[in-house]
Amino acid sequence: MKLLNSTRITLVFSIAILFTSCGRLNTEIKARRSNEQGLEFLSQGQFDSAIAAFKAGTSLNGVSKKMKAILYRNIAQVYNEMEAHDSSIAYSRLSANCYKPESYDYLVNMADVDLLTDNTDAAVSKLQKAIKIKNDEVAANNSLGLIYLGEYGDDYYNPSKALQFNKKAYEINKDRSTLDVLARNYFLLDDFATAEKYYGILTKAFPQFTDYKVILGIVELKLNKNAEAEALFQEALQKDSSYIDQINYYKEEVNSEN
Repeated sequence: MKLLNSTRITLVFSIAILFTSCGRLNTEIKARRSNEQGLEFLSQGQFDSAIAAFKAGTSLNGVSKKMKAILYRNIAQVYNEMEAHDSSIAYSRLSANCYKPESYDYLVNMADVDLLTDNTDAAVSKLQKAIKIKNDEVAANNSLGLIYLGEYGDDYYNPSKALQFNKKAYEINKDRSTLDVLARNYFLLDDFATAEKYYGILTKAFPQFTDYKVILGIVELKLNKNAEAEALFQEALQKDSSYIDQINYYKEEVNSEN
């Protein structure tokens, strides 16, 4: 009887471990689905829905620290796009605190905090350390690419230097954001033929973003493709007539250059 009871206790204990493991796995799967859903909303510019999806993932009981850190960082990125900087800083800190100090992910998240508090020098220092730890991750490449495009002040503006980081970021993670930045990089380098290629992709893939039609129209003007430019401008104006002043400004600018 003692042997039977001992065996039974062992069996029950094993089953308990199995159910616990399954529960954690299911939680992790749900969290990953929330993250994927949030990324899809973000790609479509639906920021409120993206934040709601990411936060749903963080609220799950038993989600791993690593997954929670990813969700926190994505929430911070969305708030940054919405220019809700205080919220972005708070979630960047939450994400950083999920990692060991001086690790790649810790440095990247704390660099975000530096950028949002106008401490670009400190951010660059952290990101350079991060790149030395991992040069094949999108976050550090993306941040350095934006810094050298002048996103955080003119002191670091160097689009030629930015290109290596923005190309790498797009190579690693071919999404709307990295393609947007890469296309802008080529535009700022006056490489309008390559900018045309990438803005063309963005315009077709994300027709809901009228900005891409306007920018592609400006690129076509730069390439002396006036008919193509005018067609794009008319499409943009049909969706939003407020672009008229911006379009006229660039038309005059390009005409003066010619």
